[in-house]
Amino acid sequence: MTATATSIDLSAYGMLRLGVASPELRVADVDFNLEQIYQLSRQASLQQCRFLLFPELCLTGYTCGDLFFQHALQTKVEQALVDLARFSASEEMTLVVGAPLERVTKWDANPQYTYDAEDSTPTLQDLEGYETVLVWNQLPYSDKVALGDVLADYSDLGGGVTLMVGSWNSQWRLEGRFMTEAYGSIPFGAYSPYSSGYLGTVHNPTHPIMGGVTSFSTGNFRCGYTGPLTTGSELIASYNDGMVLAAVKQHSASRTCDLGFWPPSSDIAPSSWDVNTDGDVFMFNCLMWTAGATSK
Repeated sequence: MTATATSIDLSAYGMLRLGVASPELRVADVDFNLEQIYQLSRQASLQQCRFLLFPELCLTGYTCGDLFFQHALQTKVEQALVDLARFSASEEMTLVVGAPLERVTKWDANPQYTYDAEDSTPTLQDLEGYETVLVWNQLPYSDKVALGDVLADYSDLGGGVTLMVGSWNSQWRLEGRFMTEAYGSIPFGAYSPYSSGYLGTVHNPTHPIMGGVTSFSTGNFRCGYTGPLTTGSELIASYNDGMVLAAVKQHSASRTCDLGFWPPSSDIAPSSWDVNTDGDVFMFNCLMWTAGATSK
């Protein structure tokens, strides 16, 4: 059916027209599905519809199965949402669509986004495609000096860096320029990670890395450091015994964050951070803040 413009100005009567739409869909064909959404939205706009509701997963279809986990499909969906937001603004219409989105909440060991620095050292070119990186280990790095040097170069170019436990351990610690030139908040040294603790004092509760963090505890694997931070750093949160839990540093071109716990949760290692607390939120917030997605 072809829609024609209505002659009644509903806004003059303080009214808002709402609509629902059910587009033709093709499984995993984001381009086709996006075009169907555009067509129905344009028809609705002619009828002065200002709020249009589409079905869940209307950008991909509901039966994609394992395709939902493919980076190519996720990238297509994200771009389609950006395009729809622009279209919605141009039409002065709110569109409600359903789409599968990847949410980083637990530690993600997807090889597409990880680099095993125990086998070899990433180059600056390897890191340049990312806005931020998270660094941790459970065995010695292939070359701890070279890794520290490349992280410093990456930070100089504007890349965000979050260090976690392993970085300061006497056996596994990171070295190179990143540590010796104090890019991070915890000073270069060798500290024991083997003790338990829980969230103590929050020194800056309004800082973005504390957003949504209400509890935290770990049975083991902490940073081991309780002393003063490097110049220019800010202590955000401490453990109950005063050990550093979270600290940040703003550089001229980049941001760094030190998180004083080991990334895997108690689901992986029973003595690691308690999965019922907010370690995942801490990591997510630090990655977002160091990437520049939030501002202090």
